[in-house]
This record gives sequence, structure tokens and C-alpha cells, in this order.
Amino acid sequence: DEPATPVAATPPAAEQAPPPPSDDEPLAEEAGAAAAEPVDEQEAAETAPSAPPEALSPEEARAQSDVHVDEAREHRRNNRLPEARAAFESAIEVHEANPHAHAGLARLALDLGESELALEHAERAAALRRRRARYQLLLGDARLANGDRGGARRAWERAADMDPDDPEALQRLGE
Repeated sequence: DEPATPVAATPPAAEQAPPPPSDDEPLAEEAGAAAAEPVDEQEAAETAPSAPPEALSPEEARAQSDVHVDEAREHRRNNRLPEARAAFESAIEVHEANPHAHAGLARLALDLGESELALEHAERAAALRRRRARYQLLLGDARLANGDRGGARRAWERAADMDPDDPEALQRLGE
């Protein structure tokens, strides 16, 4: 039996970030958007931590990483947070440029009060998918959790520019 993960003290309601967008959407639904919005592979290669060459082809690494993301989401739905974290981390280890893994780990870190980790992975997800409104929402939430109100607002404004009808972006902007 795993010990419960301690959760940081919750900030006053006025300083809390709104709940992050859900990461429960299956990756298959994002395939069309992913084709229209390719991962910035050059940036991924430049910013990826150095690691020994893997035996997997790039396609196999992406597929295996997506399997880990799906597992992480299932663990999260069942409130198995340590297992969810491990699966998101495995997804990133297999394919560092998987924006879904970074976004999932950022959301989990926000939920656990780990704002610096959340910001690191929200920034990475947003950098990999620059035109994904929900990653801008997540980035704004992570910035707010780190005390950067101006940066949070800028990210939420970008999300609203990308998707003017997004109720979450409008809510965060107070519109």
C-alpha cells in the first residue's frame, strides 16, 4: 500500500488558479490537430536532456510514449497519483517531445501544489504545441500558481485569441 502523497497548503481562494482543463481526452481525438500542428522537433531536439540513444524508432517512441500517457490518465482518473506521475514521467523519458505527457504532468503537479514543476512542464507543452489553446490555459494557471499574474493573463489572452469561444479562457479573463 502506497503512503498518501502530501498536498501543499491551499492558497486563499482569491489566489487559487481555476481548475485546469481536463486531460482526459484520448490521444486519438487529437490526431487531426496534431497533423495540422506538428511538434517543433528542432526545438524538441535542442531542449531535450541528453540521453543515450534509444533502440526505438521515432515512431515507436511516440507510440510507446502515448501508451504511457493513456496509462497515466487512467491512474489519475482512479486517484492513483503516484502511479500517474510515474507513467507521465515514463512517457517523457521515452519521447521527450510528447506535449500530452508534459501537459498531464503539469496538471498533476498543479493539483499537488508543486507549482515550479507545473510551470516547467506547462512551458514545455506550450512550446511544443504553440497553437493549442488549452496548453496556453494550463501555462497561465501554472504561472498564476507561481505568483506571475501578468504572465498568467498573457497566456490566457493567447488562449482566448486562439479560441474566442472557449468558456475557460473567458472565465479566467473575467469575461
